[in-house]
Amino acid sequence: MKRRTWSSGSCADTCLAGVSIDSWRTTRPQEPTVTVELDNGRKATIAGVPPDEAQRLVEQLLDGQ
Repeated sequence: MKRRTWSSGSCADTCLAGVSIDSWRTTRPQEPTVTVELDNGRKATIAGVPPDEAQRLVEQLLDGQ
């Protein structure tokens, strides 16, 4: 079995790629996270959906109390 060796350049390149990807993600619009606390104390968190979908879900939760 051939053993792969890493050079310091390839490790640095990998780190820079990770930083670049993280920076790119932070500049992209994020979907809102909404937490609703119902009268009975239960909480529901809605994340990763467009704002209109989040609003629709919140309305359904509030109608079902």
